[in-house]
Amino acid sequence: MIVGGGVGISVHSPYCTATENTLFAMPETAIGFFPDVGASFFLPRLPFTGMGLFLALTGYRLKGADVLHAGIASHYIPSDAIERLVERISDGMGGREVVENAIENTCVEPNDDGLSFGLEQHLETIWQCFADVDSVEDVLQRLQKIATDSEKTENARKFASSLVTTLNQMSPTSLKVTFEQLKRGEYMSLENCFKMEYRMSQHFMESHDFVEGVSHKLIKKSKEPVEWNPPTLKQVTSDIVNSYFRPVPVGDVELELPTEYDLQHTPSHRTSYREWNTQPYMPPAAIEKAKTAVAEVEARNEAEAAAAAGKK
Repeated sequence: MIVGGGVGISVHSPYCTATENTLFAMPETAIGFFPDVGASFFLPRLPFTGMGLFLALTGYRLKGADVLHAGIASHYIPSDAIERLVERISDGMGGREVVENAIENTCVEPNDDGLSFGLEQHLETIWQCFADVDSVEDVLQRLQKIATDSEKTENARKFASSLVTTLNQMSPTSLKVTFEQLKRGEYMSLENCFKMEYRMSQHFMESHDFVEGVSHKLIKKSKEPVEWNPPTLKQVTSDIVNSYFRPVPVGDVELELPTEYDLQHTPSHRTSYREWNTQPYMPPAAIEKAKTAVAEVEARNEAEAAAAAGKK
């Protein structure tokens, strides 16, 4: 099981293997938090445009080979072959080539094993509702439209309807902050994503929704709806959202990362370090917005850094 914070231990590695027993999810919006551990970086860079936002907002669980199909894992290996993989790595003289050869000689193609992508039938809905969207409200409107569209298949309507129900149960603040987080992270280095997420975490520690969500969901394990504050998306203003990205209060420590590691060029697998303009499945309209978005994010980051420097 790779859920929430546990994802960060492996997802940035050059090799991420999944078995039929693997379960992946980023369920933070259900407890009034946000997808951290570098999710700002890897979720927007998944090969299916919109998939990262879909996983971040809904907390949808990927199981088995679907973790590979979605672009989270780099290889799929049946659990009964793990011991053989470990032996192959142990028998080698070390180094990346040994690991790569061991994995390549052990992994299998899920499609060859009859393990197709479970979300294959819903990729169009995910693309239509989570790619090239302007807000969380936009996501919900698109989902509701599909859920009530008689021309859509019953499968598509049910899937969209279930996502509307799921999103309506999440913290409105978490949904909007997470939306902004992934929008910014798409154009940031991994190092800057970590620094941004650290700031966000410090602000969330003082928020009503995080305390209420953890207490309600994890401690009391209540099945009743959480009393979020603000209770609706409309009441979560842009000022509230932006407050989670501000520098930590004067006197507190900002995140400092080890200088000996070059996170900008950390080796990774197939999609995690792909530039935005080389992603497949990208809606044409998104390409037109991308350059403007890059400039806006860079200008905002520079302004926040200058404001923080001025307060010291």
